[in-house]
Amino acid sequence: MSQAASPTLDDWLTTEDVAEHYGVPVNKVLRMIREDRLEATKKGWVYLIHRTWLPEAWPPARAS
Repeated sequence: MSQAASPTLDDWLTTEDVAEHYGVPVNKVLRMIREDRLEATKKGWVYLIHRTWLPEAWPPARAS
């Protein structure tokens, strides 16, 4: 019997994690979120970004 992989908290990144991943300041990540250039969900005071939402390159492209 095989079990499907369940989602974990490891799939979610904070703005600090994303900033470290791309080597940019946290305020640039927050700006991209505010400009709708980076998808994020807000839980309380914290923005969370799912790994599958990360762009291939920084900065994220503008939505058309």
